[in-house]
Amino acid sequence: MTGYQIPRNRLAWLLVAQIAVIAPHVTRLPIWVVAVGIACIAWRVLVYQGRWNYPGRWTKVLLVLGGMMAVPFGYRTILGLEPAVALLIVAYVLKLLEMQKKRDAYIVVLLGYFVAMTEFLFFQSIPWTLYILAVVTMITAGLIGLNQTRTHARPWLTFKTASVLLAQSVPLMIVLFLLFPRLP
Repeated sequence: MTGYQIPRNRLAWLLVAQIAVIAPHVTRLPIWVVAVGIACIAWRVLVYQGRWNYPGRWTKVLLVLGGMMAVPFGYRTILGLEPAVALLIVAYVLKLLEMQKKRDAYIVVLLGYFVAMTEFLFFQSIPWTLYILAVVTMITAGLIGLNQTRTHARPWLTFKTASVLLAQSVPLMIVLFLLFPRLP
């Protein structure tokens, strides 16, 4: 197996964050999207362990085309909120299969932030907001982990650093909330 190997605790944060960010959407997704997500996560873990190889070019092309065609087929339309979110989630889990370089891991992190924010399209209650805040902290911990050296790679210390960073951003969020214009 060739290519960049993402260190274990960084990959663990990315996978845990991915599971946590997709979990609220499971009740709205077709069962095949959930199955594809589980399969991609399992495949990625097996690649990390050296038991499987990364999928080939044609396998990835078939998976992407299959996902792009299955979403409109499952929802009977491509237009709408739920099919768009399902397509984003399919792209998010399929990106795991080509996450060979650090740049690919950054894309997974950014997609994680987008998928986390899509939950607010369905629910805006305080418990869901607190849950998404915890998920965003996990995604941020994965991002911090990607930039740490091996000597500073402690999972809970990474999570604590992410929590401190997000807590430090609260004053800016409050100012933007109060000063940003609200459209009707």
